[in-house]
Order: sequence, then C-alpha cells, then structure tokens
Amino acid sequence: MAKNEQYTVQQIDTRTRIDRESGSLDVYRIFFVTKSGGTPHTVNVRVSHSGTPQSERCDCQGYRYRRTCKHITAVYDAGVLVADPEW
Repeated sequence: MAKNEQYTVQQIDTRTRIDRESGSLDVYRIFFVTKSGGTPHTVNVRVSHSGTPQSERCDCQGYRYRRTCKHITAVYDAGVLVADPEW
C-alpha cells in the first residue's frame, strides 16, 4: 500500500490474458484508489511483459468524460508501477 498527498493506493490484483490477434501476453495490474472518507475507485493499468505501463482505465466519471483523472495520477505518483522481472 502506498500513499501520496491525498490518496491511498493499494494493488488488489494482477491478471494476465493472451491477446487473440497478436498472441502476446497482456498483464493488467488492478488498484484501489481511495481518498480519506471517500469511495474507492478501481484503476486498471495494462503493462508490458517487462512492467512498463501501456494504458490505463478508471471507473470514475472524470475518466469516462475526459479520459484522464486524478486517480490515475495518484497511482503514478505513488510509485507503485515499477518493472517486475518475474513477469
């Protein structure tokens, strides 16, 4: 669990799947991002085999309408997206 100024970021799951078209392995890291007293939001980050972030999604309204949000920024600011050589 990592904290930035206002948000708590906790990784809850890592999922993998094989892309049918390219045959490559897709790895998704899933985080809960919560603000003190607020509801948790789920951030999904697709990473490469080496752990480099490729794309991200959030379930909040800000992401739905603007394709960017403070929850995704909180995940990057918390420093939890580091390369993991075990993948």
